[in-house]
Amino acid sequence: MKAFRIPLVPATASGATAFSTAITGGGWLEAVRLVRPTTNQLATTVKLTITDELTGQTLFDATATSTGSQTWYPRALLYDVNANPVGYTSDPGSASSPRVVDKFPVAANSRFRVVVASGGANTSGVLHLYLSGA
Repeated sequence: MKAFRIPLVPATASGATAFSTAITGGGWLEAVRLVRPTTNQLATTVKLTITDELTGQTLFDATATSTGSQTWYPRALLYDVNANPVGYTSDPGSASSPRVVDKFPVAANSRFRVVVASGGANTSGVLHLYLSGA
């Protein structure tokens, strides 16, 4: 398991900024963890978007909802060759339809691009990204 640590210090009064970090080896995105300090922590409305700069694929897109640290396990729907979600139900629009999901692939020798929105002024946090494989 590889871990990437990205300090988040929003640069504007609105708490918006972007960060990038190199990815060595690629792999599969297993987890995203936002760690908040005890003071001057990112707002509870902070929106985090993570993309793979090489492929342009959005790996993670969420709004934090807690005042404490949070961990997410992002997953992607799998699609067949006809762009239909893979699953075992005849009603793809049903909210109860079981779907097949998998981890997001991350390109080797790319960069994570992290965009922070609505983080709040003079706030901070640390983002930890965990990759497996490759």
